[in-house]
Amino acid sequence: MATSTKKAPARRPAAPRPSPASKPKPPSQPSLRFHISAALRKETLAVLAVVQKAKKPDDHRDALIDTVVSLNDAGTSYYFLRPLELAKGGFAVEQLAKVSMAANQRLVASAIRTVMGRMDDRQLVFVCKYIRQLML
Repeated sequence: MATSTKKAPARRPAAPRPSPASKPKPPSQPSLRFHISAALRKETLAVLAVVQKAKKPDDHRDALIDTVVSLNDAGTSYYFLRPLELAKGGFAVEQLAKVSMAANQRLVASAIRTVMGRMDDRQLVFVCKYIRQLML
């Protein structure tokens, strides 16, 4: 009986394990985020950059407000309307939800405009920083 002359492949050393201190820490609080379109992401990042770099951020208040309203609308669609469509709730139920959410979004948009319309430069920049953190 012939014996094999092939050598067994050399074992690679195990990859070093990261030390407990170098492991990424889980978030301190649970979070729930949503996906946005590439166009909304691009618009959002552009507005945040303009407001954060401006000498007078309140000159760009309306653009920031419009972006916050768009983000709110996208979140409502992502968390409520889209799952309802995927669950095939039926035409009547989906239409009722869309009409109700549209009314809700108009009310929320009005509140956003009122509140953000009263913010000073520092507060507007803070809102930008907060949104940017959420986008990571």
